[in-house]
Amino acid sequence: MSEYNGAMDKIRDELAKQAGNPAVAVLGEYLTARLQAAPGIAGKILDKGKSLAGALARIREAARKKQVQGVGVVSDGEAFTLMEQYFGIPDAQAKPQALADPAEDALDLDALLGGE
Repeated sequence: MSEYNGAMDKIRDELAKQAGNPAVAVLGEYLTARLQAAPGIAGKILDKGKSLAGALARIREAARKKQVQGVGVVSDGEAFTLMEQYFGIPDAQAKPQALADPAEDALDLDALLGGE
């Protein structure tokens, strides 16, 4: 079995085990897209000590450090970056087009609605 297929299987298996956790589902979807865009990261995903649940714990800890009045939040971009760092995926790897930074694709609502 190729590393790519093994990494895909690992993600699918964890998603099945964590089916009730929407946060893990989002991370799994993103990681699957990253793997499809850059198959060379498969070895990082296959690291036996790494998991989507472990990445979520890393993100949760980062949010705790930023909490205000008991609420901690990180942006999607921060969460995905933290997950990539957790798995050891270098920034230089291609990011999936569909998951690019939404700010880059922001619409100008005034222009869209004919305003100035």
